[in-house]
Amino acid sequence: MNEKTPSTEIIDHPYARENNVEWHPDAWERVKHAPEFVRPGIRKLMVQRCVKRGYKIVTSDFLTEIRNESMMLVSKRVKGFGFEELTMDSFEVAKEKMRQSPRKVEVIEEIE
Repeated sequence: MNEKTPSTEIIDHPYARENNVEWHPDAWERVKHAPEFVRPGIRKLMVQRCVKRGYKIVTSDFLTEIRNESMMLVSKRVKGFGFEELTMDSFEVAKEKMRQSPRKVEVIEEIE
């Protein structure tokens, strides 16, 4: 634990509670450093990954593991669009290719 996150902190995350998953305070604190608009998605993804892998607690190490897996997936997709790195050009190409999925376009526009 660190000084910012005492072990007695109660973390209220309804989606985690519904799925019988708890958040370790260090992991919860790390998510607070992500941009505000992506935090809900990170929290939901982490709970889903815990359930899928049979874990009961989102730990900082597991957060790192899933972040690394996600970055590898993004890297593969960017290369699939013909780019070597994530740039605004690759972002525009991804947006164009996702036009057939209204929800994906909505998420991309929220990021912009």
